Amino acid sequence: MEFAEKLTLHAHTIRQEDVDNLRKHGLSDAEILDVALAAAARNFWSKTLDALGTETDIQYLELEPEVRKALQKGRPFAEGEVCPFCFGTHITKTVRTTDGRELFFCEPCQMGGVLNPENRYSESEKNQILEHHERYSPQGIQKTFGVSPATLARWEKERKKSARGR
Repeated sequence: MEFAEKLTLHAHTIRQEDVDNLRKHGLSDAEILDVALAAAARNFWSKTLDALGTETDIQYLELEPEVRKALQKGRPFAEGEVCPFCFGTHITKTVRTTDGRELFFCEPCQMGGVLNPENRYSESEKNQILEHHERYSPQGIQKTFGVSPATLARWEKERKKSARGR
């Protein structure tokens, strides 16, 4: 998978060592060629479909979420209808009356939020807001920075999870 990902993202950086590494894992030259051709064909086809603005077939939504997540590259499947956390299709949508943005809730993974949020925060902005969160209430953070208490809780959870993984 690392070889296919490298071919997809930085094909110009592939060296003989990368090919040799596949051989160490037991792949023959023919199998290495298969991996390279499959990844290149997938990239070609995805970029062509993206360039033409083609939407994916509804049948993809019937796949298991893990399979759909593995296949999803480029344009999302049925954009706006798939949970961004588990890639499930069983989301409930509502519209906020205050600003008109769509909210969703996914029953299988118990996650929710704003569909296609406009404000993305960099890691440094998240850290700065979390530092203020240590001194101020979630409501104060929401009033000052516009970050919901649910988002703060998710950021805290992510921060603790990454601290444990170090």
